[in-house]
Amino acid sequence: MARPQEKPKGFTVHRETPPAEDDLLAGEWAISPKSFAAFRHLANTLIEDSPSLVFVNSRSTAETVAQRLASIVPEIQVGVHHGSLAAETRREMEEALRAGNYTD
Repeated sequence: MARPQEKPKGFTVHRETPPAEDDLLAGEWAISPKSFAAFRHLANTLIEDSPSLVFVNSRSTAETVAQRLASIVPEIQVGVHHGSLAAETRREMEEALRAGNYTD
């Protein structure tokens, strides 16, 4: 019996060093400059690797992350998907992602 080939596993931890202007922008959002730098890094990553999925722990976090990403990079399309959305809305979003319609 043949064993399935294992896919490479791993992850990368990236710590973004916030530039000076992140102090001001972070203050507007009431978050730390490091958190703002992380949002900026995520937005840049999404521009490079689109379409993408970003997983978070809660519905409110999903909404917050989507709003902040759209604020940082208005030209990217951000969709929010969670159990509180109507089933049809979730299905439409899933189909759009599969079709590649969530791209930059």
